[in-house]
Amino acid sequence: TVGVRVPAHPVALALLTAFGGGLAAPSANRFGHVSPTTAQHVREEFGEALPIVLDGGPCTIGIESTIVDLSGSAPRILRPGRIAVDALEGALGQRLEAGAIADSPRVSGAHASHYAPRTPAELIDTGQLAARLAVLLREGETIRVIALGELPRGADGLELPAQPNDYARHLYAALRAMDAEGADRILVQAPPDAPAWQAVRDRLQRATAGNAGEESP
Repeated sequence: TVGVRVPAHPVALALLTAFGGGLAAPSANRFGHVSPTTAQHVREEFGEALPIVLDGGPCTIGIESTIVDLSGSAPRILRPGRIAVDALEGALGQRLEAGAIADSPRVSGAHASHYAPRTPAELIDTGQLAARLAVLLREGETIRVIALGELPRGADGLELPAQPNDYARHLYAALRAMDAEGADRILVQAPPDAPAWQAVRDRLQRATAGNAGEESP
């Protein structure tokens, strides 16, 4: 099988036109680490090892693309993204396989731990966030919080929009910013368990799955 991405961005299209064909390339981040959404993120990730960076402005969507597998008897999602299941089913004229999201290294971003900051991170349900924060602060830990909407009282961190597309646009920049704070731990308020939040929840579950304090291989 082969995965094909057709970009819509004018800078990417100009690059492909100048090259005269398709490009095979890795992602612009080190394996398992938080994805970049600005050219500055790429520069910070690779430093002098990457002498040229094309800057087309910040990503407008903010999370990776939807990957759909059409090689079997029925289509299935290998990686959820901005395009929702109902939109895919409408375009394909058939339903996706039940349990369509695969947890497989066949595609980029499918490892259980991925998109992870180096600072240990936890995904916390809204009803448990204040209590978990209080316990960690009493234990003397320095905590940064990525909140859905308003930060809990006494918390330091960032407030992200309570709308899934806007949240996704700012997610990776928020993870990188909190990772750079030098805190002991990052607490991320879990978004709703709803179809519109499926791709965001997928990224957050992977970003908080492993020991993010260890350097990725």
